[in-house]
Amino acid sequence: MMAVIAGVVYFTVSEYMDDEAEMRFQIVMMRAHREIQRRLSDVYVATNNNVHEIERDIDDPDKLYAHLERIVKENPWIVSCGLLFVPDYYPEKGKYFVPFASA
Repeated sequence: MMAVIAGVVYFTVSEYMDDEAEMRFQIVMMRAHREIQRRLSDVYVATNNNVHEIERDIDDPDKLYAHLERIVKENPWIVSCGLLFVPDYYPEKGKYFVPFASA
């Protein structure tokens, strides 16, 4: 009789614990997902807010570094950023010109 009761209790508690663990895992994953979405949104907004200035100075490649440095400095979630151009876009800067800034 004790073995049957112990078996029923074991399987009931085991099932409850599995459900509880799954629910907690889903909560943790949902929080992480929201945090990642929030950070990606911040990065998206930060880059979109600087498009006009970058396009305004696109003819002067030396000014692009300042824009990138400002983006990195003003946004704590952005640790580096760069611009990639097609080969020979600025022939005076070499075949591959990639301005880059990092924190």
